[in-house]
Amino acid sequence: MINIHLRLQALEHYTEINDIKRVIIHTGAMNAEFVVNYFGTLSVDQSLECLKEMLKNNRQTLQVVVQIATKYSEQLQPINLINLFESFKTYEGLYYYLGSIVNLSTDPDVHFKYIQSAVKTGQIKEAERICRESNYYDPEKVKNFLKEAKLSDQLPLIIVCDRFDFVHDLVLYLYQQNLTKYIEVYVQKVNPARTPVVIAVNIYLGKCIIDGWILTILLYT
Repeated sequence: MINIHLRLQALEHYTEINDIKRVIIHTGAMNAEFVVNYFGTLSVDQSLECLKEMLKNNRQTLQVVVQIATKYSEQLQPINLINLFESFKTYEGLYYYLGSIVNLSTDPDVHFKYIQSAVKTGQIKEAERICRESNYYDPEKVKNFLKEAKLSDQLPLIIVCDRFDFVHDLVLYLYQQNLTKYIEVYVQKVNPARTPVVIAVNIYLGKCIIDGWILTILLYT
């Protein structure tokens, strides 16, 4: 307790960034509210340097780092905080930070990085939600990322391609990846109105990528 008290006092009196950084890495043992409020006394450059030092030396401070990033997001700027989390491959921290601002942001990079971090941390349902609801991400960029991610669940990709008229790309990709069952999911459950486009791609490929179920669909649409 004595050491913690001394560290808190030290932070209140230090002005040199190297002194601050030396103490700030021990924030895991300090009161989180005090640490978060303390960052309000630092400049943008000092704050980013301290956050970098915290992530570099003590991953147990991640929760506090996320709280700081969230509270001072406007001052520190999302692009700087995104780069900070990514530089340490701390996608969990990035996910929680962006999750606190994405619904209020119109920045395409924030929305894209949130989808990306959701996928990287296994939060596929949340990725689906943003793909479905957001009007601010770059569709082409998200589509390409989701294709490269090779998810076990293709629904986020299906949602993006359906919303932004990438159906030809979607069907071709699913065929090439031997994921034709998702073509069936798409025309039967997601958007049956797209069935003519899917058939057109089938004809274009000159392949029978759609099995017997297509006849049933044609009879009832």
